[in-house]
Amino acid sequence: MFGISETLDLVKLLDIPEGMAGRTLRWRVDYGREISGMQYDPYEPVDIRKLRVVDGRDITYTFKFADRSLLESMRAAAGTDEILIVKDGCLTDASRANLVFIRAGRWYTPDTPLLAGTRRQSLIDRGQLLEQHIPLKNIRDYESLMLINALRPPDRATAIPVTAIQTI
Repeated sequence: MFGISETLDLVKLLDIPEGMAGRTLRWRVDYGREISGMQYDPYEPVDIRKLRVVDGRDITYTFKFADRSLLESMRAAAGTDEILIVKDGCLTDASRANLVFIRAGRWYTPDTPLLAGTRRQSLIDRGQLLEQHIPLKNIRDYESLMLINALRPPDRATAIPVTAIQTI
């Protein structure tokens, strides 16, 4: 980004605040051409039971942004624990996670993510997760869904039946 090609070793910047060691933390690094701030917050997993499909035609989210107000307002307006975002008729992501659909013991992820997350890519690279074109109209072809991200690996994610998804 920003025409910068050099690699930054974030581990050298890691400085966990006193009293937070041993906890699961979210580490947020804000940057432009240079790092402008860092923040550590305890990670509290969210229990997700109900999801609603929403139209995400106006969303572009190729990189993580500090301003998540559009995603958060869409989730709040849905009145559910989480949203599933659809663009051009295809499933993309949730507001805070990538999607993993389960069918006959196999894991599939949409080939149209808004944000190709690091956990998602790691599972694809290891052959545990297959990219697949997943139109909304085919959502009932799957048994369940997991929401994954860097702090929510599959072994900590709960499989949610697709029947818990409220469609458009």
